[in-house]
Amino acid sequence: MDTAERQEKARNDWKQRIWWARAAVTITRAWGIVAAALCLIVAWSRSEWLGTVLWILIAGGAVAAWIKYDRPRQQMTTSRGVDRVQVAWPERACGVGLGRWVNGAEALRTGALSRVTAFDVLTRQRSFSQAREYANACFACDVGDTRNRYPYVPQVLNATEDTHGVQITVRLLYGQTWQGVANKAGELATAAGAPTVRVTAGEPGTAVIRFVATDVLATARRSTDSEAATVAPIIVGRDELGAEVRFDLRAPWHVAAQGQARSGKSTALYTLLGGLAQMDSVLVGGVDPSGLLLGAFEGVTDPRLLALGTSDLDAYLSVVDRYVEEMDRRISEELRSSGQDALSEFSPSLPLLVVVLEEYAGALRQLDAADAELKPAERRGKKFRSRVERLVAEGPKAGIRVVLLAQRMDAAIIGGSNRSNFGLRFSLRVDPEGFRMLHPTNEQGLDSFGFAPGYAVVSEPGEEDRLIRFDLTEYPEYVERVRGRHNGSGAPHTVTA
Repeated sequence: MDTAERQEKARNDWKQRIWWARAAVTITRAWGIVAAALCLIVAWSRSEWLGTVLWILIAGGAVAAWIKYDRPRQQMTTSRGVDRVQVAWPERACGVGLGRWVNGAEALRTGALSRVTAFDVLTRQRSFSQAREYANACFACDVGDTRNRYPYVPQVLNATEDTHGVQITVRLLYGQTWQGVANKAGELATAAGAPTVRVTAGEPGTAVIRFVATDVLATARRSTDSEAATVAPIIVGRDELGAEVRFDLRAPWHVAAQGQARSGKSTALYTLLGGLAQMDSVLVGGVDPSGLLLGAFEGVTDPRLLALGTSDLDAYLSVVDRYVEEMDRRISEELRSSGQDALSEFSPSLPLLVVVLEEYAGALRQLDAADAELKPAERRGKKFRSRVERLVAEGPKAGIRVVLLAQRMDAAIIGGSNRSNFGLRFSLRVDPEGFRMLHPTNEQGLDSFGFAPGYAVVSEPGEEDRLIRFDLTEYPEYVERVRGRHNGSGAPHTVTA
């Protein structure tokens, strides 16, 4: 049963429940009229026994009215459950008192929240109808539960509103986890009419649900030049709350990116590498079978650190060998002599080395296909893999960052032990199984297969996964940024070894 069917079922169920609730209220009000009439009869009657009987009936009716009307308002309901449905469900579920009764048309209006700001109304105006709609939305998305014939949903402890939408903190039901609610984030967004819903852990036993009212990522934004001369975080895009997203390659881990063809992966790398190329303390090189991504660095980076195209497969191995030699030199000379365990400061004479492995899976296939005719000792594919694995395992302490790109980050491309060294990960449009390989702990239930170009999920150690949209960088602009650093003078940037 999909979300729409569950909402329709909840809507029909509520119509029946509201009918009985309204009937109970009508009976209570009718008894008030009868009681008033009995008071007039007593006032005009001179019979003591008749007056006594009438006063007993009036007192009994008052008690009955209190039980049927006022007592449910205090969440002390009868076993029949009619009043529990009418009053206690929204009151208990949302943690707010019953502010007012709603008229018939409003009572029959059921379904999901029409506006995210309804949560703010729920808190300030204590609206029964909004509370009921919150309960409907929870049940339509399988976030609620029914026990002993009575419905329960996560209790809203508080709700706040800002320029981006509404954030509520809920007390989870027994046995419920925030990850379970996060798995329903997409359905909650549909039910609430919000572009995005994010669910995170709160205090023990609680979850924080943020409903984003405006889609700040709907419009693409152009990237800007980096003004930093040394290694610094690079603005690559915005997250769903409008906050700037920065990638900091000073962090001691590598970068892994995946995305299908035409998913915006190249544009994301234009933004990242274009920003890095403008920093004097960063040196970019690597292997690029297509020759487009790293082709912009011809004449800027030492040609011994670049392998472009597929005509010279020996260059693939030569380039990674060059980086391995530099890594060994830095460990033996820079670290041991200075008594450090890792390089953290970089300069033009000792730059941060960024090794880009574009379409890594394609490069491996090219090498394996060419090696089929060679003797085992001459095959380059195995050597190439072992060199890359060394860079991944030992490179961070020597100031080397590997940027590994693939359409799908299968286990055959990079194994589990080396995969753990890729701290910064982002996935653009990719199938769900491939998404889980790179983001195994993501609980937001995002439809990565439906991402528009430029949208991605970013994971970093110690940070919550974020949905972002990369800033737009056209290829000519990217080339201009890369080659603008060199300015057509001097020798290409290289390393000491």
